[in-house]
Amino acid sequence: MPAEGVMDPEMEFGHRAAAKPEEKDRHALLRNMILLPVAASISAVSILFSAVNYDPLGLDVLNVVDLGEHSDAAFPKLTNLEPNGPAPGYGVLDEDYIIYQENGTSYFVHAGAAYNTPDVAIGGLTYDAATNTLTMKDFKGDALDVNMMGNGFTVVLEGDNDLGMLHLWGFYYGGSVTITGTGTLTLNAAENYKYGLAIDAENSDSCIMIDAGVKLDIKGTEAAIVVFESTLNKAIYYKTPLTMTGGVRSDGETVEGMNEGSYIFTVYGEDEAPAKQVIFE
Repeated sequence: MPAEGVMDPEMEFGHRAAAKPEEKDRHALLRNMILLPVAASISAVSILFSAVNYDPLGLDVLNVVDLGEHSDAAFPKLTNLEPNGPAPGYGVLDEDYIIYQENGTSYFVHAGAAYNTPDVAIGGLTYDAATNTLTMKDFKGDALDVNMMGNGFTVVLEGDNDLGMLHLWGFYYGGSVTITGTGTLTLNAAENYKYGLAIDAENSDSCIMIDAGVKLDIKGTEAAIVVFESTLNKAIYYKTPLTMTGGVRSDGETVEGMNEGSYIFTVYGEDEAPAKQVIFE
């Protein structure tokens, strides 16, 4: 397993072997905002939108969810569960992957056919293609980048796990994550990243689903959790009897310049700013 460390801020998160220029362009818009380390303080709402040229004064609230009182009895029924499905207008891209990032180096835990590279064994991380499940067992490391693994992608927690960031992409198909198991996961404890748990849904039905039985402690220097451009009307779920502390509500918001029908979701604290630490237990 590579040595533990902090990612080089000049390195593009999710850099892929022999990536085509158009592939880099597709993800570059939000990547720089999400993964650069802590910079000068700016208002929380502005940070969520400025890097993608959104006007925060144009917010249109879609759905206000009182997170402090309302856990979920069930998760949504989603389509596009398998990895590497067809993206409308693009077809099957074979660009599904799970990449572990450490000290400026990318390791393919799972690589789609487009990358023509073998999977790498990382101690504490095991991917089962038959069930589209990544198991984390007492894993401690930097960041995971997950692309087009479908809405059935699942992370199973065993033991105590510590990760810098978990970041997923959907690209018109699906980039959801279900977090389940009996273990714990701490995200971004050192606060090296703006967000601890992030989805770039890229105009897909993508969401975060946290199952009962796990414990998550998530930090972000700007927001603990964020989901960009999901086409769902709710994107952050946690199952009964879990409780959440650190946030009181979640909004889906759209602003001028976003694709019609897609929304940005985050968790807000009592001060009406994005919550910088959220705990589910």
